[in-house]
Amino acid sequence: MAFQLALLGVKGEPPSPRRFCSTALWAADHIIVFGGAGHEPYTNDIWSLDLTTNEWKSHSVKGHLPEPRICHSAVVWSNYMLVFGGSIEGGYIGDAWSLTLQKPSGKPAKPAFSPR
Repeated sequence: MAFQLALLGVKGEPPSPRRFCSTALWAADHIIVFGGAGHEPYTNDIWSLDLTTNEWKSHSVKGHLPEPRICHSAVVWSNYMLVFGGSIEGGYIGDAWSLTLQKPSGKPAKPAFSPR
């Protein structure tokens, strides 16, 4: 088996450069990015890359957001991204959050975080 890397030609404004974020595949055609840190302080923003159009999109979230964090774990299950723990500006944290993921169907839908 041979593997080959290729740079994707993407559209839209991408997320800021970052490390220690989480990424997960959702619905076989979207990559979800949450949190991390880069040139700015820790973040709690959410981005998606649509793999059918190669377009980045930033998402606003309704409800409460988890504290900005790095080094957390995340998985996608069904239409939820589950985020656990990580490091915040003041130390380590062991909380769990559920982000409801929804694809737009004619009208815009905002993702929603809820503590678990």
